[in-house]
Amino acid sequence: SELNQMLMANEVKNLVANILAAHQVLRDIRVDKVDSYIERTKEEQIQELTSYTFGKTGKLRIVELPDRMVMPRGSLPEDALPATCMAAIVQQKNGMLPCSITSKDSLLCFETYDDWNWTVVLSVETTEILQARDRFLGDVVIILLASLIAGTILLLWFTGKIVNPVRQLAAAAVSVSNGQWDAPLPTPKGEGEIAQLSRAFQGMARNLAETYRKLQENLQQIAESREELNKRKIFLESVLYHAPDAIIALDAEHRVLDWNPGAEKIFGYTPDETLGKQLDDLLAHCENHAEACAISKQVLSGKRVDAFETIRYHKDGSPRHVIAAGTPIMINNSITGVVVVYTDITTRVKTEEALRRAQKMEAIGTLAGGIAHDFNNLLTGIQGHASLMAVDQSLPPGQQEHIAAIETYVKSASDLTAQLLGLARGGKYEINPIDINVLMLTRASMFGRPHQDIRIQDQTQPP
Repeated sequence: SELNQMLMANEVKNLVANILAAHQVLRDIRVDKVDSYIERTKEEQIQELTSYTFGKTGKLRIVELPDRMVMPRGSLPEDALPATCMAAIVQQKNGMLPCSITSKDSLLCFETYDDWNWTVVLSVETTEILQARDRFLGDVVIILLASLIAGTILLLWFTGKIVNPVRQLAAAAVSVSNGQWDAPLPTPKGEGEIAQLSRAFQGMARNLAETYRKLQENLQQIAESREELNKRKIFLESVLYHAPDAIIALDAEHRVLDWNPGAEKIFGYTPDETLGKQLDDLLAHCENHAEACAISKQVLSGKRVDAFETIRYHKDGSPRHVIAAGTPIMINNSITGVVVVYTDITTRVKTEEALRRAQKMEAIGTLAGGIAHDFNNLLTGIQGHASLMAVDQSLPPGQQEHIAAIETYVKSASDLTAQLLGLARGGKYEINPIDINVLMLTRASMFGRPHQDIRIQDQTQPP
């Protein structure tokens, strides 16, 4: 009857709804793609439905399409469905179908759960349907209530057994991912999959916490090292910037890479004028270019050049006396550049030259003073004898003139010795007015005497 068919359809729908509910639980805990959970849930559903009864002749089957019998298990003839009935079930998937099973007319009610590819088939012999239609409604109600209670109990059991621990693990995973390494973790007992998963997660959390701690320590060390390197870099840059010497960095081809302010002050070139250029072409001229190239070749071969004095040239062409030194920059036993240092000693060299000239003049002055004293003594003797001869009135007039000339020459010689003595005293002279005409004529006659080929003509104006 239509009532019995409705009861069978409702019963099948309830069975499918129970399967759907079990599958939904897996979706809620996000394990519906895990094969082990799916198979476990299917097995639990099969075990639960194995004891299912519907009237006296009702039989429940679960077929995995297209034709694999999942429940009941075994190969009894009465469990098998005729091929024609299976073909109709595969084609329709849902509905009612009359079928003859082991020569007994039966009514099949079936519905397919597509996610698992299961078809729930409930078969009842037609004779029982006719006999039980009066009491069928009450039986169905009882079965529905029992199914509902069983489903609720199963759901509660399943939730307490799997869902809650999984939810706790999920919450703990979120906490750990946020860096809360001491977040409480579930500790289910036993050797089930959830317990094993929980213990594995606890070990992973401990390892992550230890790794995070070591990572923080390494990051702290890296930050401190980076800060120290930055301070060191600033210090070295300050040393290079404020160093009075010229400190020049070159590449392996002896081209300028860095030109500090000391180099700019000594040689006059700005950094923009020197970068990428050959150092020897900038600072060495023709007369010492070969020497500079030889030194560059030595340092580029990996040998250190000790300090030595040389000459390099300013941008304006003026020479600079410098102390030069150079050393190669070695990285992994390979020359990557050169550092050259020039110390400007031009002022010192000029001072030393001036000192040597002063010392030479001092020696000349000392010698001149000694000669002047000895020559002055000779002049005193000559002057004395000339004066004695001049007082002799018996001498002829011509000799008197000669004596007067001798006294004149002695006076000139005496003036010369006075100048030599002034030089010996360091140029300390007595300042008096002088007739320039007389000075020039006297000195001209003195210079003209040793050279008979020199004629001196004078033309002066009166003072």
